[in-house]
Amino acid sequence: MIFYIFIISVITLILLPCSYTNTSKKYRVFAMTITTIILVLILGLRNKNIGMNDTKALYIPEYYRIQRIDIAQIINEYKDPVFYMLTKIFILIINNSQLWLLLCGAIYIIPIMILIYKESKYPLVSVILFMALNFFGTAFSGIRHCIACGILCIAYKYLEEKNFKKFCIYVIIASLFHLSSIIFLVAYPICNSKKNISQKQMIKFSCIILAVFVINNSFGRVIVQNIMTFVTKNLQLTRFDIYSAENFSYLNNNLFIMNYFIFAICNFFIFDYENNKIKNLILLQAIGTSLLAFTTTLGEFYRLGYFFIIYSILLIPEIVSLFQKKNTRFLARFGIVTLGTLYFLLFSAKNNKIIPYIPYWKELL
Repeated sequence: MIFYIFIISVITLILLPCSYTNTSKKYRVFAMTITTIILVLILGLRNKNIGMNDTKALYIPEYYRIQRIDIAQIINEYKDPVFYMLTKIFILIINNSQLWLLLCGAIYIIPIMILIYKESKYPLVSVILFMALNFFGTAFSGIRHCIACGILCIAYKYLEEKNFKKFCIYVIIASLFHLSSIIFLVAYPICNSKKNISQKQMIKFSCIILAVFVINNSFGRVIVQNIMTFVTKNLQLTRFDIYSAENFSYLNNNLFIMNYFIFAICNFFIFDYENNKIKNLILLQAIGTSLLAFTTTLGEFYRLGYFFIIYSILLIPEIVSLFQKKNTRFLARFGIVTLGTLYFLLFSAKNNKIIPYIPYWKELL
């Protein structure tokens, strides 16, 4: 924990001046570059065994397997072969699993930090939220999923610019790494709809989401388990076996509650949805929160919701910037950074099993 306290302290000192409008562009570039390097190095220099099971039980064994097979086998045997084909090319050129982890981390972190630099009113708040709201910890395990998410952060630019062609191109590229990211295509028609939305409508929608969550928590798991059991047994689709198992998780419950709170509280402070950026961010949060309402039934819904809720790291600073009084904005930023840091240290980092941090040159204790 001391390691992360030190890292957050350094990031805070570097990014704090970026909260003020008179900070030069050169300093903002410097501060975000240093922050990016720090986060990439933490991911890339980690011991392969820390984090959840995906890296140590799936990706590292697959890395060594890909060393022994050819690209034709990769295309035939893997459901999302592009990631593994690129891994094979990397192996042929460098063949260092630690550098491979560093590269994978960079592909995820860099687009998100660029997004924060270009779009966030308060970069420090966004970076702390990125760490606190599970997005940083997930990168220690969900490599393909996070790479896809990083690519979608590039697509966000074209969502804002209403450039459908380029938006689609980046979503399709992301889907080559993790097919589930294709769901982000729904963001374009929803965010670019000419239909006006109001605070009253969004508050009603938040009530519907909460009702769906409660109903799903009560009955959804039984229904979905029966459906998936039928599918796997009668249609011989054994790859769906995992979904027929009990998939309840208090972590998934907490993820929904946290993101629902963000969605609800942001709607409380927004009165003007004419601002296109705010409208898009709140709609992305609405889509993501809706998907998270089903996570206690199927944990896979977290993967789907993740592609939308990550933009909460932009939404929350945007809401804070709406406060008219300077002191109110300062207190809000201070409170978010403080609570976000505590949540990361006490919950997020532990839930993702990245505490204690162990570098690659040290063995697990």
